[in-house]
Amino acid sequence: MLNFVIKRTVSMIVVILFIVTLTFVLMHAIPGSPFTDKKKLPESIRKNIEKRYHLDEPFLKQYCDYILNMFKGDLGLSLRYEGRRVNDIIKKGFPVSATLGLLSIFFSLMTGIPLGILSAIKHRMWIDRFILVLTTFAASVPGFVSATVLIYFFSVKLGWFPAALWGSPSQMVLPVLALSLYPGALIARLMRNSMVDVLSQDYISVVRAWGLPCYAVIWKHAFKNAVLPIITHLGPMSAGILTGSFVIEKIFALPGLGQHFVTSIINRDYTVIMGVTVFYSVLLVLMNFLVDMVCCFIDPRVKM
Repeated sequence: MLNFVIKRTVSMIVVILFIVTLTFVLMHAIPGSPFTDKKKLPESIRKNIEKRYHLDEPFLKQYCDYILNMFKGDLGLSLRYEGRRVNDIIKKGFPVSATLGLLSIFFSLMTGIPLGILSAIKHRMWIDRFILVLTTFAASVPGFVSATVLIYFFSVKLGWFPAALWGSPSQMVLPVLALSLYPGALIARLMRNSMVDVLSQDYISVVRAWGLPCYAVIWKHAFKNAVLPIITHLGPMSAGILTGSFVIEKIFALPGLGQHFVTSIINRDYTVIMGVTVFYSVLLVLMNFLVDMVCCFIDPRVKM
């Protein structure tokens, strides 16, 4: 176990460094700087600003300084928001993004798993076909399209829920629903295929021969093995939900981290781009690590 944790820790550090390096190189490869669009700004003042933020230093020195500060937990100052640190921006915006992501993951699991189990139990019946069509349609619609449709019907036409902002439970409904449609459909299809495969195993036939009711066969014997693919996909699925929330946050005008990330790209706010990238990279790598650990505990057959 200790060797496994050490190896995974080293690999996580390597992955994070690779992502940071790639982002840093691509970001600096873009022509211009965060201050080039200020046409009325005198050249001397622009140079002084770039000197203040160390943008006039050699590329390698900027990279090494950033890596050292990153390991110290300092993600630097924002280039566009005067006097604001990237750490403070993340601290303020991430709780909204985390709440949106966790609610979407919870809703996806609570809808996808029961639908997948029902579809597997009614295999090749009309209910199974209906769920397959429904999940295929939900997985095919992009998040920004579903968000727009939800706003049009439930906010503009019916007036049931607010179209923007964040805080009250009613303001959370549409963003969570828009963000959880695709992962919910994916979970339902994964659960269906996995449960169909498990229900065809010999040990399930033996359990059924004992005369156990259907719910006991499903929940006590089949579910534990059938849910493993869902747990395995939770890591990359969470990554998709968190990064997908960037567009959803922009559409619903949510004060989350995705809003700052999209704005920082438009404004070429290098430090915010790098800070959010580093933060999400660490978060998602840790989530994948935790998912692997959970799989090992649930199924002893999984070899670390």
